[in-house]
Amino acid sequence: MALPQRELFVIGSDQLGFASASFSWSPRGNFVAISGDKRQVHVFDRRGKLYYHITLPAAEFPLDERLSGTRALQWDASGDLLAILPRGNSFAIVWTASTRDIAQSEAGFKVRVLAGIASTNQVNCCNCSSKPTEAQMTQAQEACVIAWAAEQQILAVGTSKGNLVLYNLARYQKVPFMGKHTRAVLCAAWSNTDILAMGASDKQVTLTRGSDGETLNTLSMKLDPMEVCFAARKEEPGQTKHDSCTISVNVGKRNLYLITLDTKGQALEQPLELSFQDQYGDIERHLWFGDGYILLGFNTGCLLVVSTHSKEIHEEVHSYQCLDCCITDMAYCLPLNKAVVAGGSSAKVLDLTGAEIKDIPAESVELPIGQTVFSVAWSPDGQLLTVSTTTGQLHTYLAAIPVISSAWGGSLAYCTSLQELAIMDVTRSGGQMHVTIPTEPAFLALGPGHLVAGMNNKAWFYELSASGGQLLAEHDYLGSVEDMHLNADWAAAMFEGRVTVHPIQDAGKEESDGTFQVPSPGAPGSVTCLALSVHFLIVGTSSGTLLYYQCHDKTLLNEFRHTGGAITKIVPQPYGTRVIFEDEKRGVYLYNAVNDQLLLLEEASVGLAAALWDVVDSNVFLLSDGQTLFTYIYSPNHLLGTGVKLISRQACLSGRTPLVLAAGSVTYQTKSSTLETQLLPTHQPLQESSNRSRDADVLKARFEAAVTLHHFKAAWDAALVLKSPQLWQALGEAHLHDLDAESAMRCYRLMGNAGMVFNLEQILYVEDKNLLSGHILVLLGQDYDAAQASALIWCTDACAGQYMPDALALMTCGARKNSKNTDLVLLGCCEVNM
Repeated sequence: MALPQRELFVIGSDQLGFASASFSWSPRGNFVAISGDKRQVHVFDRRGKLYYHITLPAAEFPLDERLSGTRALQWDASGDLLAILPRGNSFAIVWTASTRDIAQSEAGFKVRVLAGIASTNQVNCCNCSSKPTEAQMTQAQEACVIAWAAEQQILAVGTSKGNLVLYNLARYQKVPFMGKHTRAVLCAAWSNTDILAMGASDKQVTLTRGSDGETLNTLSMKLDPMEVCFAARKEEPGQTKHDSCTISVNVGKRNLYLITLDTKGQALEQPLELSFQDQYGDIERHLWFGDGYILLGFNTGCLLVVSTHSKEIHEEVHSYQCLDCCITDMAYCLPLNKAVVAGGSSAKVLDLTGAEIKDIPAESVELPIGQTVFSVAWSPDGQLLTVSTTTGQLHTYLAAIPVISSAWGGSLAYCTSLQELAIMDVTRSGGQMHVTIPTEPAFLALGPGHLVAGMNNKAWFYELSASGGQLLAEHDYLGSVEDMHLNADWAAAMFEGRVTVHPIQDAGKEESDGTFQVPSPGAPGSVTCLALSVHFLIVGTSSGTLLYYQCHDKTLLNEFRHTGGAITKIVPQPYGTRVIFEDEKRGVYLYNAVNDQLLLLEEASVGLAAALWDVVDSNVFLLSDGQTLFTYIYSPNHLLGTGVKLISRQACLSGRTPLVLAAGSVTYQTKSSTLETQLLPTHQPLQESSNRSRDADVLKARFEAAVTLHHFKAAWDAALVLKSPQLWQALGEAHLHDLDAESAMRCYRLMGNAGMVFNLEQILYVEDKNLLSGHILVLLGQDYDAAQASALIWCTDACAGQYMPDALALMTCGARKNSKNTDLVLLGCCEVNM
């Protein structure tokens, strides 16, 4: 289900002016930098609140007033440095978000840092209010293009004369390189291998090594290179991988050049020139997405998908008439695998997950009458979609709500907006409770009566009641919280490898007698994960230790040492006696704290994306590796000992995260933060509709599902209606596998098997599980070796010699396993004890 676009904030022309508005999101997604025609750059946070603004110097060259005051705004990979390229100037400006300082490269490529000028909210880059002299204009070169290196703090600046300046902010070095091109630089991009590609109006693309500025290669084009991009090339199955990259060049808006380069900038093969039918028009934009695919937007509004796979390279993978006007901008969102294509007054969102492009009308944007799209982009996490106009407006929409949630039992808390939470009980019919929080949360923790939402080291505690959520306290922790959990009385927060535990009622207090840390201050060890059950604090450590603590007296109750390495995730049953955990080798295990039993769950060995215990049936649990859902049933009393059985597997629903499992019904959260439910196939025959049916096939399916899930009352009811001896036998054997001789005897009595009833009466009061298992294995004729082993275990554990003959007699039954008279075999065992 698509989430309708919801406008979060608008920056109007009163702040930006009436020219085209350009903008850029920081890689962290916490800031967006915006520029209009007022020679100012505004920095807003993701809620639309002004964080800072920078006044740009006067232009040195004539300007087109219809254009933005900046040619480009671009953040470095760290998200702390913003490069600003003022239109009509010979320099670039670098602003540091953390310190609010700026560095300006002037005509002589000198750098000076200005801080604390004018006021804390405004900085003037230089005192350039007077017009430059004619001599200065003759010598100056307008800066045309900027580009940050992919992994280093190196800024490339291309000029109108075809020259290059590399500014290394880490070393405070600026080095000019003359003669890279003979005419103005038009575009630039960096590869992950530290190669800078620059295209200029001299119809050439130069490849420069970022470390020293050496020209590695010069590529000649038929027309001016308008756009250049780097991406990984899609390889054939079995093809030898090269340490290479592929550069794509939009040549004169008519053709697309693909050149595969090695680390030295040399072509590994002949360049490929892709030409397109005249009906498509001019190439306005192109971008890479997915596994080596390229999306091209044309001035006719048409979209085209091409692949870099050698078998597909000369074919159109898909074409789509997206708009009725010229495509002015496009953007791709990796977390959502969606593209947004803008032109005219529309910005359409497209799903790229399938073989064909799919329009998502509900997520598309229509601007108010009179506004035309200039630029479009997502925040890096895909949660916000921003559209700027040619008349100085900037609109930001909520494209995807943060997929953050927390569950306690059948209750679930999740985001419905950036600052709004909903709490509901999926096991009950009723409405939702909504809580407004002061900021977008990075973590949530839900308990039976409280909710915590927080970011970094700050957490807000809410007390939940029928009337809603009331703020209880605001708590500051000593580090940035990585994970947090609640139960009825306690809160546990993990940060910097430790867990701080304190009573919920002491939230907001600097000191509390009930607060303690795990591990204690000064003790070695590092906590990697935690959970709070009804009674216990459970933590996993980097050394592979699983620790159980009693919170009220700060006592270590149980310690289990896992040999598979660090424990990375733990999901306890509500009461904490059984725990699913994952280790650093992606092994997934079920641990029973009562008897220290450890069971490997081999099916989920590729990684644990989610684990859920059924809040109605505590013996059923579900695992997900992101691709497949595995449903298991746990048998605490089983014929062959405690065990786990995989009862179903099914494909995961795309784009959905399982949150709660209740009576076989899985509640999912979608990427748009809506909730969906799905009944597992193991539980579908047990729906109320099948219970009312008298159809034999429906009842048989209900019987089989009930037996699989150990819902023996439902199986009994179905068998009573069907009156089939085969079903009574199957139900009796199921009871025997659960060591329930009395219930099995009822089934065999209705079946009419007098011999089996007589034999079960003889062992009805056997209390030792191992001896009882041995008797039942002989009765079922399934595994005589296992019967002997069970008897031997019981024999070893027996304290008195009078029980030894019983075990020895049972062990000798293995010699008679070919006997067809099960009754006599069992009687022979029992006579020893008579």
